[in-house]
Amino acid sequence: MRKLLIVLFVFSLVSCGKLKREIEYIKEAKASVGDSQWLNYDVDVITDLSNGESNMYSFSVISFLGKEEPFYVIIKDEIQRFEMIKEKEALVVNEWTRELCRFTPNEDNSNWYDQISFEAANQLEYLSFFTLPFPKQLATPSLIPFITKTTDTVIQSVPYRKYTALHSERKVWNEETQEFDIPLQYSSIIWLNLNTKQLDSVSVFQVTDNIFGANQHYLITGLNHDDKSEYINSIFDFGSPKYEGFSKHSEDFPPYSRTGGSNEDFDEELLQFPFVNLGHDTTTLSQTEGWVLLDLWQFGCPPCYQGIKELQHERDSLGSSLLEREGITIIAANAKSDNLDLIKEVSEKCGCPDILFAGKGIMSRLALVDHAFPSYYLISPEKEIIWRSNYLGDYSELLEAKANYEKRLQK
Repeated sequence: MRKLLIVLFVFSLVSCGKLKREIEYIKEAKASVGDSQWLNYDVDVITDLSNGESNMYSFSVISFLGKEEPFYVIIKDEIQRFEMIKEKEALVVNEWTRELCRFTPNEDNSNWYDQISFEAANQLEYLSFFTLPFPKQLATPSLIPFITKTTDTVIQSVPYRKYTALHSERKVWNEETQEFDIPLQYSSIIWLNLNTKQLDSVSVFQVTDNIFGANQHYLITGLNHDDKSEYINSIFDFGSPKYEGFSKHSEDFPPYSRTGGSNEDFDEELLQFPFVNLGHDTTTLSQTEGWVLLDLWQFGCPPCYQGIKELQHERDSLGSSLLEREGITIIAANAKSDNLDLIKEVSEKCGCPDILFAGKGIMSRLALVDHAFPSYYLISPEKEIIWRSNYLGDYSELLEAKANYEKRLQK
């Protein structure tokens, strides 16, 4: 009994300590906003990949914290993509690729967040200091980090408060079970400048030993409380003449098709879908003989660029691509855009002009693998999808699927 009381006493002390730290955290978060209804800032994201490489991209956040119609807008600098996420809908404008989409939630919340970009919707989870003031309908318990330690320190004569938090268990797709059942646990370190009461950076580290995760560092600058309503209205005024001719999506015609599965025949409409290369020549799957690897990618997708580079690197190092020697033609089609000028920029960056195509509209006819980019499809000469994945790896699974298919045909 005495031991039990001691355990309960220690547990209560730990719980009180955590509660005190979280209360202090929330108090400082609210103090940073004050009475302002607007909270805006810029973010540079540096991602350290498991192979030792790193990449960086930027986005900005405009937050309206009012009670009547709260929202936040993510502005992705690379291709001018605007996403307004509200309680009951999301509005997405991509000016460069001439896309205008409106989304509303359905019974499957995972699809709802996937449609507005699961990654974008969860970016702010790691910037928890700023998400705390959001109304309850936008915030979830996972947005408040489980603070395990608070330390005051001085860096180059500037006082900082460092929060260490353990949070954000996520699950990734397991090919064997065909379910999201591989847990990833993350820890974050949050740096608060005590002079300015503003966040400087957040570093997110994968705790569990799993190849799927990556460490990310969010550098925050330009925090302000300016009223951005005029700017927001200029972006999302769908009645503006500049949006005439845009592809407008609705619930009846979503940009993400949820149809399709493995080992299915292509319908005639999909076989005749036009892919346009950098020379403005058009090809279709019906015109392409033999095996085809269809790679669906989009702008601003680091894994997409990495996959394209790897396809080209293998060709350069071996003289001819392993896939080409297997009789497989590669069509890397941008699934959201027909802007060949931007695709040419990707080509110059990756050095692969002969495999890049425009393929805007393909997602209304073909589902993305796990609703994610990149999505790879191995298509047989008989125009069947025999293998689909988000990851090429060393091509062993792809080539095994091809060999098994050919064996079945020989019987």
